[in-house]
Amino acid sequence: MLSSTDRLVEALKSTPAVQRFAEASHRFETDPDVRSIVDALQRFQRVQQSGGMSERELEAARDAQARFRNNGVVQSFIAAQGAVQSLLQEANRVVSETLGLDFAQTGGPAGGGC
Repeated sequence: MLSSTDRLVEALKSTPAVQRFAEASHRFETDPDVRSIVDALQRFQRVQQSGGMSERELEAARDAQARFRNNGVVQSFIAAQGAVQSLLQEANRVVSETLGLDFAQTGGPAGGGC
């Protein structure tokens, strides 16, 4: 027999938003063009952190950022991520109203001192 938590998780997993996110996430992680752009951006970040970039490197980094933003796989991933975040916020709202407390806040790790 499934617990209430298991039923909630299964219900969320069966939503189109979560299914689209899973598919978009897989494409994002495995697309060779996206991987290439991400690798380039990470290289530029390391160069910048180690002492700055030349004007040529800066221009190449801007080009990589533009290719990243304009990539269809990236755009689909970002849209799917936004949709699943909205779904989870709504689920949190409903659960919180039912419990009479902020479910997302109380579900996190216990707070400590400073």
